[in-house]
Amino acid sequence: MNEAEKRRAFQKIKSLSTKKFYRFMDATNSDAYDMAIKHVTEAMSCDPKISKPTINRVLAKAEEIRTLWDGIKTYTVDEVYKFDGGKSS
Repeated sequence: MNEAEKRRAFQKIKSLSTKKFYRFMDATNSDAYDMAIKHVTEAMSCDPKISKPTINRVLAKAEEIRTLWDGIKTYTVDEVYKFDGGKSS
């Protein structure tokens, strides 16, 4: 992405209403979380010592930690801000 494209993207985001901005950020955070899960899954799949059932258990535990331990049912900007103690600002 060159500087002009970055500037246009920044201006577009700045022009969003508060509601649309949070919707955009929630989608962005969800996409990033999904990509992280995909990367972890692919990384574990590269090691022949890690079986498919083990991978599934790790992913299930990650889901449990996110939902039960951290209380994050859906990944939103509000949850990120709360989880990091407000350091995101």
